[in-house]
Amino acid sequence: MFTHRRILLSELADVAGMTVLRDVEIAFAGKIPTALDCRVVPVSSAVHLDAAEAHGGIAAMIVPAALADDVPATYGLAVSEEPVAALTRLQASLSAQEDFQWQSFSSRIDPSAHIDPSARIATRDVVIGAGTCVGPNAVIRPRSIVGTHCKIDAGCVVGADAFEADVTHPGGLVQASGGVEIGDHVTLQPNCVVGRATFGGFTKIGAGTLIDAGVSISHDCVIGAEVTICANASLSGRVVAGQGAYVGPSASISNGVVLGDKCVVSIGSVVTKAVAPNTRVTGNFALPHAKWLALIRKFR
Repeated sequence: MFTHRRILLSELADVAGMTVLRDVEIAFAGKIPTALDCRVVPVSSAVHLDAAEAHGGIAAMIVPAALADDVPATYGLAVSEEPVAALTRLQASLSAQEDFQWQSFSSRIDPSAHIDPSARIATRDVVIGAGTCVGPNAVIRPRSIVGTHCKIDAGCVVGADAFEADVTHPGGLVQASGGVEIGDHVTLQPNCVVGRATFGGFTKIGAGTLIDAGVSISHDCVIGAEVTICANASLSGRVVAGQGAYVGPSASISNGVVLGDKCVVSIGSVVTKAVAPNTRVTGNFALPHAKWLALIRKFR
């Protein structure tokens, strides 16, 4: 599991290609909105600096030299003319350090779990709870924690690599070091994909959640308890779905959007803004349902 150990930023300076001006201990790399404490983030502009100061958990920033004097003294500070590239190299180094961010263990599968012979379960860093069923050709990758009495149906992939472009290697992805945590009594119908968190921590799916076939849940999402996500819906990175939320078939939820408790996203909707609790949105781009109906009536 995650250790939350720390390392001085200066110890990563050479491999990241940056100069450390104010040293500090960090535990993780991350982006500005990444929900990890004690993290270092890339800040490429004054706008990004303002955004960083509004988020908690940031211990240090990597900035271009021209921005260095504007970083408050409360943060550790490193300089690179390519902050995102520096962070990508730093992340690769952190994730490669054995038992630093994550204490590895032999996979643990409860004796009462049923694993189809064709399923592929990583031999390390997986937990599967009592009564859970894993179907044909399903794949459970490392750093995946699956609760009790879950159903992981045929062809599902739990712990797919985060879709985060590696700017230092065209066509490559950032080396992910997070995992997936699935609560008790969760159902994943066939061919769902759940991406692992990018820089640490878990993509989370809460207890009692029902996920229909062909759903994509991207890196760092946090899905609450008793959520329903219907077939072929797509949730981009860092989406938060509150307890009892409903996402209709083929809906698309943009990065970082928060869906409130018991909200309803109608079939095929494209959601780019937060949805308040106990409300329904519809359309492309999604509007409050009553407003969408009124708009449609104008064309009839």
